[in-house]
Amino acid sequence: SGNTIDSADPSRLGGVPMPTVDPKEVPALIAELSGGSVEARRRAAERLGLVYPPSSEAVGPLTAALRDPDADVRANAANGLALIGPPASKAVPDLVVALEDPATDVRFHAANALAMLDAPSLAVINALVRLSGDPDPRLRRAGVTALGNLGAPASAALQTLIDRLTDGDVDVR
Repeated sequence: SGNTIDSADPSRLGGVPMPTVDPKEVPALIAELSGGSVEARRRAAERLGLVYPPSSEAVGPLTAALRDPDADVRANAANGLALIGPPASKAVPDLVVALEDPATDVRFHAANALAMLDAPSLAVINALVRLSGDPDPRLRRAGVTALGNLGAPASAALQTLIDRLTDGDVDVR
């Protein structure tokens, strides 16, 4: 089975190599994320999610970056938390808040992160149900996908998922 992908290794995604960041860079990236220019903060948020093995040290700073004034920093932070996976589960309440962000990309990456963190609380499920009704089909799709990834605990949202089977956007169905 040479086509098997190690899901624990973020350097392989769908068989496509991804760059990884050395854990030794984490302290410098955290410093950039908390005090650098907008470009430096965007880059640091993106790179902290690519540290392999994932850095639990980056979770707090990435969670704080969900409140950055720059939408790209917030989106990169949410994506970084998704890439870190379950060790980032303490960020779940902040990711639920990020589902209400005015920036579409932030909401999209927050939904993906919640799906990856496997934290099916009622607050998460309710927030994803709301997102699955968003006017933007990309966000509806992200909400539906995240609910589906949560599996049986998301059964409370089953009627919403059934309703989305008739969505006007084929990718949401």
